[in-house]
Amino acid sequence: MAGTVIILLSQRCIVSESDRKWYRISCEACRVQETQSVKETAAVHGKGRWERLPKFNGFTTVGDQAEYDEPTIGGAVCKACGRAARIEWLYGERPAGY
Repeated sequence: MAGTVIILLSQRCIVSESDRKWYRISCEACRVQETQSVKETAAVHGKGRWERLPKFNGFTTVGDQAEYDEPTIGGAVCKACGRAARIEWLYGERPAGY
C-alpha cells in the first residue's frame, strides 16, 4: 500500500463524575445490620453505568437491575430468623451509621 496513509482514531470515554448508592439492611428481631454499596460512573457523552447489585451475607434480597441501570432492592428477608428486614438507602459518601 505504497503512498496510502492510514489514520486510526479512537473514541475514549471521559469520566466526569461518579455516584455511590449505599444500602443498609437490618433485622430488628436479630439486631443485625449489613451495609453494601454500588457505584455509578457517569460518562460525558452518555448514560452512566452502575455496578451490579451486591450480595448480602445475612439477608436474602429481591432486586431488579437491567444491564448498567441503577439497582433497586424490593425486599429483604433475614437469613437467621426468616422475618422481613428493613431496607434503607442513601446516595453519596458513606453516611454516618452505615
